[in-house]
Amino acid sequence: MSQSISSSIARGADFTWLLNIARDGSTRDLVEEIKFLNERFLSEGYLEASEEEIHLLLDKYDIFVGKKDILRAMKDYTEIFRENLHMLHQNFWAEDAKIVVDLGANFGFFTLKVKQNSPDVKIISVEPNVYAFDLLVKNVSQNRLKNIYPVNKAIAGQDDFLNIYSIVNASALSGKYPPKSSAEKYSWIRDEMLSVASVEGITLGHLFEEYNLNHVDLLKIDVQGMELEIITAAVDLLDKVSRIVVEPHSVESREKLTQILTQIGFNLVLDEGIEYGDLYFER
Repeated sequence: MSQSISSSIARGADFTWLLNIARDGSTRDLVEEIKFLNERFLSEGYLEASEEEIHLLLDKYDIFVGKKDILRAMKDYTEIFRENLHMLHQNFWAEDAKIVVDLGANFGFFTLKVKQNSPDVKIISVEPNVYAFDLLVKNVSQNRLKNIYPVNKAIAGQDDFLNIYSIVNASALSGKYPPKSSAEKYSWIRDEMLSVASVEGITLGHLFEEYNLNHVDLLKIDVQGMELEIITAAVDLLDKVSRIVVEPHSVESREKLTQILTQIGFNLVLDEGIEYGDLYFER
């Protein structure tokens, strides 16, 4: 029997909280600047175009993000570190995990949170967006984290190169399918914000082979609409996985993922119960 969470997690950065966890005055000043940029975005639709890189000292980690992506980055940081996104079920905190696979790692916030919960865990962090991947690598290396393996590829239904769409001010939305600008959630996206790049795609099975993964304690999937394609192609190897947390990006994907995974022995233990909310499965 699954639980359902009707209240949504944070849908924006919590600047009061960010100021409280800032480790120095420079970071507090930057948080205040980001708060001002957020207010300008809400009132004017203004978004930064700067290629500048920002260094924030937040709680236990040094965090590196791009200024042009800072509003989405702080939203994601708040959701993962404060609201426990992808970890809303107690069994998904990965505290005793030995191996975790993070599909859609972006800047590495979920990877860092898992490492905070389980310092000895091995993490395979996969991110197809080159810009986000470079910052993922920097966030891992600058915090001197060991046993994390960043992978700059796209996990897909087959081994082949594929086009990945990126949004200048929201690299976390990178994926095989461009966000639907007609949807209210993405109404702020303008055509000039979109770019496309060819990225190497591999199946989950080949990722498991490459890193010799005979058992995975937690598989996290946030891949902007490719989740059903990935799971369908990987059904025969999911007996190696104990827990899966996945963010479906359509009603159809939500229903089919639940059907496929329950048919092969997983139990749906938590449904966030909101649009784009996570589904939590375990054996």
